[in-house]
Amino acid sequence: MRFSDILGHKREINLLKKGIELNRCASTYLFSGPEGIGKRLVALAFAAALNCEACKDDACTECASCRLIASGTHPNLLLVEPRGGTLKVALVRELKRLLNYRIDRGRRVVIIDGAHLMVRATSNILLKTLEEPPLNTTIILISSRPDTLLPTILSRCQRINFSPLKEEAIKEILHREGYTDPHTADIAQRLSCGSAKRALTIATTGIIEKRRSYASILSIDHVTATGLLHMAEKLSKEEGLEELLESFKILFRDAILWRVEHSEQRLVNTDMLESIRLCPYSQEELLGAYSLVEKTRESILPPSTTNKRLAMEALLVGLKERRWQGFVA
Repeated sequence: MRFSDILGHKREINLLKKGIELNRCASTYLFSGPEGIGKRLVALAFAAALNCEACKDDACTECASCRLIASGTHPNLLLVEPRGGTLKVALVRELKRLLNYRIDRGRRVVIIDGAHLMVRATSNILLKTLEEPPLNTTIILISSRPDTLLPTILSRCQRINFSPLKEEAIKEILHREGYTDPHTADIAQRLSCGSAKRALTIATTGIIEKRRSYASILSIDHVTATGLLHMAEKLSKEEGLEELLESFKILFRDAILWRVEHSEQRLVNTDMLESIRLCPYSQEELLGAYSLVEKTRESILPPSTTNKRLAMEALLVGLKERRWQGFVA
């Protein structure tokens, strides 16, 4: 993976390349930004560039070092990923052990993906490493929720904030993955909020069609109690439930915009205009519905073990009976 292969993030990449050129790379970076926008790809390209035997500020992809980075077997690359929804103590303890070994050449790069999934004990162990970073080592924390990290960890990181990808980049990524239908690419891009990972999940798991089948979420007053329970059970079994709930949020967001502007110009779900127009909620109720869906989505994210069926039942009952007091700031 080379910097030049990555779509978007030119500003962030230029900052990293400047550090390589000046030989002034930080000991610890925090790559923060929405999920699935390419932070990990940039981290891997950074590791490759730091260890490339042929080029100075980017990987050549052909030397022995670049080939090892690409295969994930380079001794200078250590990748720490969540297991079971958390970054457990054992993972960071093993990392500390590996950091005791000296490296022969290049620069060791440690990538800790999903850093916000560290439990408190894990954070405390990592903090000791960040306080006394090993020589010739760069540690990269990747997080979509940096606000959950300990302030003492944040203070030891050079933070680089990544922005959502632009429309053209999302469509290009979808095209590269074989999603060439213009309608699918357009709707997936609109629903993705600038995340390539989300766009691909939406395209591969049928979120575009699924959200249409759940259009009654916008007028749930008319759903019977039996129908509501059936919908909750069906929802709980859906692949890509987190993304489906995110699409519900965007539906309510569109309904809010329609109430305010009576215009299609800024709507995302342009193929569901009739359902959006007929949504019976008031503007205040739509704000409450949006917040309730987001709280429900957060409740099922790893490492949570929340029962999805019960969560969906609570969501739908809350929407039907307007039970969202306390969710709106």
